[in-house]
Formats: sequence, structure tokens, C-alpha cells
Amino acid sequence: MLRFVEGEARELPDTLRNAADRVLDHALSADAPHSTAGVEMALRLSGWLATRRRGDTGSRRPFGVVARGYGREGGFVDRARARLWDGDPSPVVAEAYAALAEQADEAREQENREFGRLLAGWPGSGPHEQRLFGVEAVLDRCIAPLARTQPVLVLVVDAMSMAVFRELETPRRRRTASRDTTACARPARPTHRRCSFTRETCARPARPAFPRVVAAIADPDHRVVGVVINAVDDHLAKGDQVRVPWTARHIRPVEELLEACRSCGRAVVLVSDHGHVLERGTALRAVTEGAERWRAPVGQTQPSCERRGKRFATSITASGRASGETVSPATWRVMVL
Repeated sequence: MLRFVEGEARELPDTLRNAADRVLDHALSADAPHSTAGVEMALRLSGWLATRRRGDTGSRRPFGVVARGYGREGGFVDRARARLWDGDPSPVVAEAYAALAEQADEAREQENREFGRLLAGWPGSGPHEQRLFGVEAVLDRCIAPLARTQPVLVLVVDAMSMAVFRELETPRRRRTASRDTTACARPARPTHRRCSFTRETCARPARPAFPRVVAAIADPDHRVVGVVINAVDDHLAKGDQVRVPWTARHIRPVEELLEACRSCGRAVVLVSDHGHVLERGTALRAVTEGAERWRAPVGQTQPSCERRGKRFATSITASGRASGETVSPATWRVMVL
């Protein structure tokens, strides 16, 4: 693997594939799922880097294509990167993972900067731009049409990144009907206590309220039922040095909710209000004009993405309309605080 990372091969070497197959097919592989997952993620990430070396990623692509491309494969890449950051008990394997992750980090950094440059000009007028819509249009363009044909559960996983989503959906991908990508003006800072809600009532997040949600899910007259789960955001806020497997079994009560929907034929739409970036050598930039994920256009934070328009609110006008301009980092290596 080190030879592949340090070289310029545009195809995965057979020796690397064969070595990975021997590990994954080993009789004791089931006893070390974390290590075997590392091998699998390293092989996938190596294949992605080989594709980039061939120049198969294209250039001068419109923002809509880039955004959907991240939704299609970027989440898998970021999931693999996060796994390799965990290293391996073997120093030799850990060294190879670190080298591979560093090269992947550089490649993703280039993509982030390009994404930020394109985002500054969105929305455009091309066909790819029109297919990508803002997060505020999800209810009208996705949920409402679906609810006309069958009942829907809108499951909001607070702070779920695309990498977490890919891990969460893995055991259920064969049952997944479709996936879509939306764009958000900027991630919202959670300032209010979350709660589980049904069509017309809102209940505080307490255990006695859960049967009410299950009952609402089973009732076809409740065309849309919504639930907010804070497991990801709460874990990030605590800063625990723990690697959490983001699966339905480990995120309560996702497994119970999905089973309730399956038993009554209710569709599930999995959404997130914002993602997250794991700290990895991130530089902190303190600003006075702004918030956790954005700042006012004062000074420079390079590389950055500067946006203007009614969707980018730094203030609220007397008529209640949002107006302003913001600057957000176009890199995971800078955090504005």
C-alpha cells in the first residue's frame, strides 16, 4: 500500500487487491471487524485515488454536478478517511493508513476549494443547477408529492454528515428507493431544544412520548410524521474519544422507528439540518462578526466562499426578510469561532 501511495499508479496493483482479499477471507476476520473494515475502506480509498490520477473526475463541472457527485461518492470517501484516521493496532498498517489518508485529505481539500468557488455562483441557470434545490424546498418538492401516494416518516438526524449517512444506510441499501441532494444556505446553529413531533402535536423528548410516535406512524391518516434525533450532534458536543458505529442498531430509536415504518408500509425520508467536520489539525480563527460556521465579510479567511442574497441572513429586516452576506471557510482546515 505504501508503494501505491508513494507512486503514481493509475490502477490498483493486483498485489494490493490480493493482499486485501487474503485478509478479508481469513478465518479469523470476523473476530476483528474493526481491522477488516479498515482494510476494506483502505482498498476503496485507494481505488478512488487511482481514479483521480487517471483524470476521470472531469473539470469545469457546474455546481449541480459537483454537488450530486459528492452525494453519490463523496460520502463514501469521507467515511473511508474517517476510518483510516483511527489507525490500526499494527504499527506497519497504521503507517500505511496514515500515508493513504494524508493523500486523500489533500485530494478532498482540492475538491472543497472547487466546491466553494462554484457555490459562490449558485444558483445558476443551467439544467444541472435547476435539478438542485435548496433545503427549504424539501417539503414541497419531496415530502408532499410522496405523501400523496403513501404515508411518510421524515426522520431528521441532527448533524448527520454524508459520511454518517452512508454508514447508517449500508445494511439497508437494497431497500433504499432513491437518494437526493439539496443545498443549504449555511448550517444552522442549534439554539433551541429539539423535540419529537407528529402532524399536529409536539411532545418533549421523553420516553413516555415514544409510543405516541409509533401510534402516529401506524395511523395512515397521519400522512407525514416527523421525528428529530440528536444522537450525532450530542456525541460531537461531548467530545468523547470514542469511535461510534453509526448504524440503526446503535442510534436509538432509529431501529424501532424503521421497523414500525416497515410493518405498516410507511416510507422513510432521512434528512439532516447540517453535517459536521471532524477536528483534524484544524486552525481556529476567532472573529467578532459572525457565528460558529460563518462570518461577516470582514478581513480574510482563505480559502473561503463569499455569498450574498436573501438566503444568507446576517440580519433580519423590519419586514421580517433575511438579508446580508456571509463568508464561510471553503476548507475543513479552518474553523471560524
